[in-house]
Amino acid sequence: MSLNLNIMQQAKITYIEAVNAVCLATNISYPRVLSETRSREVVVARQLITYYAYHYGLLKYDFIANELGYSDHSTCCRSITRVNAYISLKKESVMDAISKINNIL
Repeated sequence: MSLNLNIMQQAKITYIEAVNAVCLATNISYPRVLSETRSREVVVARQLITYYAYHYGLLKYDFIANELGYSDHSTCCRSITRVNAYISLKKESVMDAISKINNIL
């Protein structure tokens, strides 16, 4: 599967746009994303919101951490590292979600 991950390199999106796209693509509601659940699908959705809000929304870690209820900005750093690892490993479920998110945005 070939994805153009640079499709939105110049785009600036809002936090809400990132949230809506990820929630639609993953079929997880925003209240569930904000819940304290640690299920894989919800954690990946949070990581994807962080990734898109930071890279394409140009938002700061502190803002994203506050919105998602993270304890501090280091969780944002870790989330972005994880998404980059998923991309480099071509993890199918995450690549499918990224493809859907890019189509939505």
